[in-house]
Amino acid sequence: MTATSNERESVLQESLKQNGYRLGLDLGNNSLGFAVAPLRSRSADAPIEGFLRVGVRIFSDPFNRDEARGESNAVARRAKRQQRRMTDRKRRRKEKVYSILVQAGLLPPLDKSELGQRQLQFQ
Repeated sequence: MTATSNERESVLQESLKQNGYRLGLDLGNNSLGFAVAPLRSRSADAPIEGFLRVGVRIFSDPFNRDEARGESNAVARRAKRQQRRMTDRKRRRKEKVYSILVQAGLLPPLDKSELGQRQLQFQ
């Protein structure tokens, strides 16, 4: 008499509960590999009894490379972000210098509406 698939699965589940199993993982840049192997006994150095399940999951390229330039799309985003930060730092430095000069009495104080017009002249 042959065992059905459900009976085999049940026996296997019971064996795994009694003896345990070993899980092996392989983490790659674009993939994840795994293997599940039942153990013959609960001891730390127990040999495996073949492989129960093995598999691999391959992911798409995480860089989404631009084919024409051969570089990551993140490169363009990073360059724009750096430019925004540099512009903001430059604006804050100008405001700080202007504030110091106003406190020293070397420049007249301006309200917020005039400051925006004055910044155009600074650039």
